Amino acid sequence: MSAPGSADTDGRLSREPVRYLVFSASLRADSLDTRLARLAAETIGANGDEVDYASMREFDVHDADLQKESGFPPERSCSGTGSSAATPS
Repeated sequence: MSAPGSADTDGRLSREPVRYLVFSASLRADSLDTRLARLAAETIGANGDEVDYASMREFDVHDADLQKESGFPPERSCSGTGSSAATPS
């Protein structure tokens, strides 16, 4: 292995791989943000660096695609949050 900053046989400088986090902040499966994030992750990986890919889908948040397919989710309980709700009998 070459010393950091020394040239490889093809004349490029050698370096340690860099680790990147690529994050798509969209829940939509085919959003521009998600497509660009995947393209960035593929490009970074193809250039020899390490990539961690994450998406908003990994978090429990509103999903417009799911809502479109299934409607609104059922109401959630407020127990344990310090909140209370009253409904007419």
